[in-house]
Amino acid sequence: MLVWNAVVEEHGDADEAARWLIADMKAKVLFPPPDALVKWLAHRRISRFGDDPRLIRSADIDREFDS
Repeated sequence: MLVWNAVVEEHGDADEAARWLIADMKAKVLFPPPDALVKWLAHRRISRFGDDPRLIRSADIDREFDS
């Protein structure tokens, strides 16, 4: 979600979005994801969904357990 929205907010500039996110996460998160992962996700967002201007506002996560 963070990478998707950052790319939209940077008007499709994957490199700028990745730089901003990496710096922000390093300042705020104890264990940020690897820089390469953030860059890869930003470029993947542009290559596959570059024309989609929508932001992700929420996500639901369900955990399934085997009984």
